[in-house]
Amino acid sequence: MRSEACGLRLAACGATREASKRRRAAAAASLAWLAISGAAFAQTAEDLIARNLKARGVDRWRSVQTMRLSGAATAGGRTVPVVVLRKRPNLMRQETAFPAGTVVSVFDGRRAWTVNPYLGSNAPREFTGPSLDLAREQADFDGLLVDYKAKGHTVELAGTETANGRSAHRITLTKKNGLKQDFVLDAETALEIKTVMFVSDAGRLAALETELGDYRSVGGVLVPFLIRDFVDGKLISELVVESVELNARIDDKSFRMGK
Repeated sequence: MRSEACGLRLAACGATREASKRRRAAAAASLAWLAISGAAFAQTAEDLIARNLKARGVDRWRSVQTMRLSGAATAGGRTVPVVVLRKRPNLMRQETAFPAGTVVSVFDGRRAWTVNPYLGSNAPREFTGPSLDLAREQADFDGLLVDYKAKGHTVELAGTETANGRSAHRITLTKKNGLKQDFVLDAETALEIKTVMFVSDAGRLAALETELGDYRSVGGVLVPFLIRDFVDGKLISELVVESVELNARIDDKSFRMGK
């Protein structure tokens, strides 16, 4: 009996030691999980933007001087060809070929205008006020996030959410002029899922949401090949990119009024 009792005590001690080991292992695993979760939670807006720029290939992008983009835009049930020309630092031209004629929108680094046959004239019409400000911003070759501090913008982490079925971080960028724009970045890839801003529409502020997807590598730079615009939650246009050419030969005359 004594030997059996000893055996039972030894077995009990062994079981106790084994249970203790399991508890220590579980505790260690919990601490590791908390450390990982804490590190993820501790990401700042600056950290997320750095990840975004790296994922997009910003070092390669800085050597790109021009871009020619071609695609098909769908709006109002009609699909038409679109060509966008861009050149550093802030020149942009967009041509949209409608049946009644081609609508041309240009920013030459200082002025913005459009030639729109649907307005009853082929004479250039200059943009002013908020429309000019928006054209100037869109013409920035690098976009808002690249060198945002040098441009006078500030950023803050606005929280986490689910966007298009993906876990995401929302960053609010306050521009130098005080206006705000949100960037929703994929938690895993750090790429932009969408941007949200408010624009003037018929004398009122409307929420303009742009969804970005189908990222593809072009010359070492990730470019979204699907761009969808929503105003106050309603889809107004979709652009399916067909080709992107970096460092294409583009004459400055393309950005002159009347050309």
